[in-house]
Amino acid sequence: MAQPIAATRPERLLVVEDDEFSQQLIELYLRKAGFTELTVANDGRQALDLAKANTFDLILLDLGLPRIGGTEVVRRLKKEGLLANTPVVVISAITNMEDTIQCIEMGASDYLAKPFNVMQLQQRVDACLERQRLRRESAATKRRDALDESAALGLRAALALPAFPRSGPGFPAEGAVLSEASRGGGQGRDFHDVFPVLGGGTGFVVGTVAGTGIAALLTVARVRALVRVLADRFDPSGGAPLDPAALITQIGAELASDPAEGSEDGRSIALFIGVLQAGGPLRHANAGMPTPVVLSQMLGVLPLAGKRGPPLTGDASFEGPVGGQVSLQPGDGLVVHTRGLVEATDAGGGAYGEQRLKVALDALIAAPAALISSTLREDAAGFAGGVPFKDDVTIVALRLVA
Repeated sequence: MAQPIAATRPERLLVVEDDEFSQQLIELYLRKAGFTELTVANDGRQALDLAKANTFDLILLDLGLPRIGGTEVVRRLKKEGLLANTPVVVISAITNMEDTIQCIEMGASDYLAKPFNVMQLQQRVDACLERQRLRRESAATKRRDALDESAALGLRAALALPAFPRSGPGFPAEGAVLSEASRGGGQGRDFHDVFPVLGGGTGFVVGTVAGTGIAALLTVARVRALVRVLADRFDPSGGAPLDPAALITQIGAELASDPAEGSEDGRSIALFIGVLQAGGPLRHANAGMPTPVVLSQMLGVLPLAGKRGPPLTGDASFEGPVGGQVSLQPGDGLVVHTRGLVEATDAGGGAYGEQRLKVALDALIAAPAALISSTLREDAAGFAGGVPFKDDVTIVALRLVA
């Protein structure tokens, strides 16, 4: 019965063996295993020259070599930095374990005791090549992650926007935005945007996209673009104001229609959209964001009234949130924040929480918008006691003016 032909292996191997019979036997075994890229050296000097001039995936090194012994070859390979990328399997008699152990301590990957059979040789070779493949994959993943994070930081900077417009007839409030990227390996990317509303008024969006790196920020860019495009399609001629809840529902439908943004990747998108017009109420809708807080000159600190809906997931079954509206009086304020603020933790794992946030806001009931956002950030950081925010933190503060 014919033996099955082994698949061709692309790895390049250097065989260092001075005994001609052993050398030919090793070559025969390796070729039967599918290795075709074999280079042979007869002594230690030749082995070093070949290792320096070429790239090998594995070196099979006999220790009993002329000119330069195998142990010295390993020592020089280590000195040249070649052991970091090329595994070495030392071959020696079972009685020569002292030199074998010395080579392993210097960085050789494995050893093969003489006499050996084809199965033992193939197992050692396959194991070393597999470990090397995994190391290279791990290093490549780390490089990709570093590049991804670098690109993400660049994109995040490019996505940064100016603050709210100056208060005036079209925007009867002062606004401030504080946005800080996580340094604690969080799993979400915050974003915000401010956009004009046809027919008068200003809209703003605050959100978080689940995930990290460039992929999450590309989703951020897409969602922000959808907000602006869909808001621009609003026709004020009918007399009805722009409905933030309808806008979020439209965004959900657009995401569901694009497989690249579907729910199969597990990426959820939390959104809060508010629309403020002079002389009118604040219309708002919330899909998965923490409940914003109203700073009322008459009633104090209280949650923004309205039903919070689920976050967007790109699922076609998304029904959208129920919109709401609130009449804010001159001097009243509004704080919209992402989850990263209340989930800031101290060294013991305790969370900043909604109660501490309310206490901080009680002291800021009449403070300017910029002071509100900066003070909340400082208060959460002080509570954390040097522990980095594990998620992005975004704080949007508004204060109505007369």
